Amino acid sequence: MTTNLSGDVIVVTGAGSGIGREYALLAARGGARIVVNDIGGARDDQPSSADRVVDEIQTAGGIAISDYTDVTMADAETSSSSVLSASGDASTASSTTPASHGAA
Repeated sequence: MTTNLSGDVIVVTGAGSGIGREYALLAARGGARIVVNDIGGARDDQPSSADRVVDEIQTAGGIAISDYTDVTMADAETSSSSVLSASGDASTASSTTPASHGAA
């Protein structure tokens, strides 16, 4: 059973694969508008993992946009503001990436 999330905007970090992808797809099925955040870029003329998830959501009739911000970087707040201005106020932000992502 999916909760009614119509009208909500949900930012999901790490949404290009794994549990983040599943969370984004589930929330989209519930009617939320999704910001699919993943730093994995496009390779070999193939779309990025974030773009593939956005396509999947849109094909199913949902609303989603890609965001490639590295949320571990200092400018993540500025970039997130830009994303939200394009998508609306965020109702929920879900991080499925570890806080130490990229740290040695």
